[in-house]
Amino acid sequence: MELFAHDHQVQAIEAQLAQWMAVPDSSALPAQPPEQAIPLILELAWHLRQRNSTRALALLDQIEQLLPNLDSSKARDNIAMRARMALVRAEVCWLRAELVQGQTWLECAVRDFSVCDDQLGLCDAYWVAAWLCHARGESDETETMLGKAAQAAQQGQDSVRYDSCDAVRAQLGSFRDAQVNEQLWGERFQTDLNAYVPAVAAMISDFMAARHCLKADYGSAVMYWMQTVENSRCTGQIRRAIIASTNIGAAFSSLNDYHSALEWMQAGLDLARPTGWPGSIGVSLQQTAETLRMLGRLDEANELLQEARKALQPLSNSRSYAVTLWYLAELALNRHDYASAKRDFCDLLERADILQDVDLQTGGRRGLANTLLHMGEPEAALAWVQQSLQMAQQSQQVQRQIEALQVLAQIYAQHDLPLNEEVQEVSRPLHFLLQALAISKKIDGYQANASLLDAIADAYHDIGDYKTAFTYTRQAASARELTHNLEASSRASALRIKHQTERNKAESAHHKQLAEVEARRAEVLQQTSDTLEKLGTIGQEITAHLDINEVFSALKSHVDGLLDAVCFVILLLYPENECLHSA
Repeated sequence: MELFAHDHQVQAIEAQLAQWMAVPDSSALPAQPPEQAIPLILELAWHLRQRNSTRALALLDQIEQLLPNLDSSKARDNIAMRARMALVRAEVCWLRAELVQGQTWLECAVRDFSVCDDQLGLCDAYWVAAWLCHARGESDETETMLGKAAQAAQQGQDSVRYDSCDAVRAQLGSFRDAQVNEQLWGERFQTDLNAYVPAVAAMISDFMAARHCLKADYGSAVMYWMQTVENSRCTGQIRRAIIASTNIGAAFSSLNDYHSALEWMQAGLDLARPTGWPGSIGVSLQQTAETLRMLGRLDEANELLQEARKALQPLSNSRSYAVTLWYLAELALNRHDYASAKRDFCDLLERADILQDVDLQTGGRRGLANTLLHMGEPEAALAWVQQSLQMAQQSQQVQRQIEALQVLAQIYAQHDLPLNEEVQEVSRPLHFLLQALAISKKIDGYQANASLLDAIADAYHDIGDYKTAFTYTRQAASARELTHNLEASSRASALRIKHQTERNKAESAHHKQLAEVEARRAEVLQQTSDTLEKLGTIGQEITAHLDINEVFSALKSHVDGLLDAVCFVILLLYPENECLHSA
């Protein structure tokens, strides 16, 4: 049983089951199917667990009614079957954010797969265990379970499952320490995703997209995530398709194409809402809200973020919930609601430290410092931003270092606080602002933003150095012009990506159509060949007999293979050619 099957494989199972059960389609299964149908029904339920969770559970209920009638001599098979049923229920519980019940079903599955030494079953169980850990915000345990799953896949000699485990480990690791993660997984996968089956290609492209996104190469990230969406949807990885759709929207936001961003986020939300899965719905809502915040539509953003927070409440230890808190805090800052911003930043940091998510830790500390500064608590603000800077330096996060140094400059521009390092410039704000500028210049292709240059100009103005202030004011104006050009270029890139995607889809549809025509042609040729072969066999049997009754018997023995014959009648034409008589 595969981890994720393609749509056409699921359709084949449906057709086989429908034919076996002698009903028009397998969605109308009889109340009491025969015991022999259980393995096929179970396989269908397994592959419907994300495609249609409700129906998957309904199929399991049908199997439950037949369990007392199972052949007791096949004890190992029966245990493995019960384990697979428990695993389907565990995954559906995870998707529905019913984590306690999901863990109970998972433990049943692990126990039964272990009893019958089913390595591939154990691989799938550890796979679901990893996602339950991820939903609880247990990062180390998630990695441990994926490692166990990979080991079980290796023992079961299943390369598809093995690649799947490694791809997800690489993708999730990107959010903890991108540099270490690149060393571990950067060369693990081929760049040609056609070398992998679609289910695995979806996971690898997800990892590739995350890599490019962290490098601010949003155009490449979008292309990879679009592949993730396509391959995830046709292999029943609906949750992955939803998350990838919202990530595409976020990437388009970074490319300043907010129209495309909202289109993709709406597509993810449209895919998520019918499932009823809190995690998927919450992520779709939060990303849409962040785009609206960037567009200045604060009331709409707040409405969606509150809905996302409510949806994600059962997953309050997860990264998704922490990101929602971050977006709520930034929104509160935009609305000058500093009390709410402080509360949300504090909640964010509590979860970020548990998750060991460096990006959330540094960003949250900088945000809290900025909030406390606005609230008139400069000493506390200083302590938090110093932590943010130290963590950003240790993790080599350039953007986070620049942001922290800018907040430090604001603090010392407004308050006379002690400084534990020697000031290298004529003023303390310039000491930090010029550090930020120097850091930006060390990075290839990094452009200092206008706000930083404006802050430097203001700092020189405050000390009476108007000439230097004017120089930086002109640099800020140039940066704005460059930013405008970059935004235009980004929009052009976004447009190019959309056109390329549409062309790829058209080419894919054309190739699929050609393949279907070729398949039908091959089927007709095969049917013709089979018919000719049967006719040849019939001819040989007829010519081998001289007795007319034996000839009739030969014809009757083959007629059902050629026609849907309700009755079989042979008429003889008499020598005078005037009438026919039944033989």
